[in-house]
Amino acid sequence: ALRLAVPSETEHITLVDEDISHPDLRVRERQTTAGNDEREFAARRPGQFEVVAEFDLLLSPRADGGHRVELEHLTPDDRARYLRREDEFPKDHPVVQRILQQIPKDSTTDIERLQWLFDYCARDIQSPPGEATTAAATALETGNGTPLARARAFVTLCRAARMPARLVHGFEIRQQQDAEPHVWVEAFRDQQWVPFDPSYGFARYMPMNFVPVRRGGHAIIDASAASNTEQEFRITRLDPPASLLHSQKRHPLEIFNLQRLPVEMHEVMSLLLLLPLGALITAVMRNVVGLRTF
Repeated sequence: ALRLAVPSETEHITLVDEDISHPDLRVRERQTTAGNDEREFAARRPGQFEVVAEFDLLLSPRADGGHRVELEHLTPDDRARYLRREDEFPKDHPVVQRILQQIPKDSTTDIERLQWLFDYCARDIQSPPGEATTAAATALETGNGTPLARARAFVTLCRAARMPARLVHGFEIRQQQDAEPHVWVEAFRDQQWVPFDPSYGFARYMPMNFVPVRRGGHAIIDASAASNTEQEFRITRLDPPASLLHSQKRHPLEIFNLQRLPVEMHEVMSLLLLLPLGALITAVMRNVVGLRTF
């Protein structure tokens, strides 16, 4: 089976539509323990297959997307999962323990230590052009590594400092024919997952055009059960719908649209338009109901 992670919705990104189909493959929806939405593909017969998965995303500058950041509670099992040692996160390595001893003594709170560890990975680990290591321990020892190595190093240091952390694989939404996944880190603080990006320098937030796809995993596509796989990612800007373009055409009824006026005139016009309604109410109360009015 082959597993594909589905883009996650954020405050600025909404998943509008998806198109995944193949006559020779069974597609099953599943949820992972980390909350990732996946599509699992299983072959009906032996052979080679080409799978095309398309996802339409709506990017909005306003924080009114389909997902709001909510407070979470880590169960003991979840906390242990994001604190454990793994091959990618050798938290018991001597270089990791040596770096932890460099944390200033006046950094008494977890958030101060977390910020110091982030600054260390963002400042003291460089990503030179060309070939570089993806191993966290090697990047910490040599000061050089790929963006994946910097993210792994930060997760390793966080877990060694008893702060739950995990990798996040996703994309930067921009026009690019051959898109490459980007990886950053989420650390669990104050009942929520806080994002950090040692490569681009973003701390406690990610720009609105970054979409997370898989949290807590090792890749966007899990092809461990398949052989001879090739992956290609592409991001394309879609044309706006025709209804949106037609909505800009002039119409006689737009004379009643107060949004055409300057913002400072909106309240004034609203009060003026209430005067006829007030006069009507006064006339009804005086002539129909019979109450004396001023």
